[in-house]
Amino acid sequence: YRNTGGVTNVLTIDGGTNFTGSKTLYVDGDVWINSNIEYAPWANIDTIPVFRLIVKGNIYISPNVTRIDGMLVAQPNAGAKGLISTCANSDGSNANLASNGTIGECASKLVFNGAIVAQRVKWLRTFKTLSDAKNSGREPYNDSNAAEIINTSPDFYLGIPADPPTG
Repeated sequence: YRNTGGVTNVLTIDGGTNFTGSKTLYVDGDVWINSNIEYAPWANIDTIPVFRLIVKGNIYISPNVTRIDGMLVAQPNAGAKGLISTCANSDGSNANLASNGTIGECASKLVFNGAIVAQRVKWLRTFKTLSDAKNSGREPYNDSNAAEIINTSPDFYLGIPADPPTG
């Protein structure tokens, strides 16, 4: 897919929780993700869902997105590209700063189940503060006060088929 109109709503997965099968989406241009991407439950190794978004440009994630399952890759092209922004408006601007300079819309946790690859990542979520952290050692992954979390489990590697790009 070639996106020549700047940041647009290129990727939307309706329903959010029923992704099955294997899909790799290649985009030449910027992408704005404005809904959750969640895998359906799977029962055996042959039914592990796989989603990969490979972008030659930037990936912007809407403030309302709280979960992304799969792999996001933002590759640089001409100019300053190769960015993943965890909290952005549809025009690519930072959604976490209100016009009066206070914290904006991204006071929610964003969980990646898979991997992200980029030249730069703008970690812009503001879920909690340092004073909310657990003081009894390391925070457990499933009860973290972190604003952005990346979980990479064995199913991520088991479900990746060997399907190189065509065309």
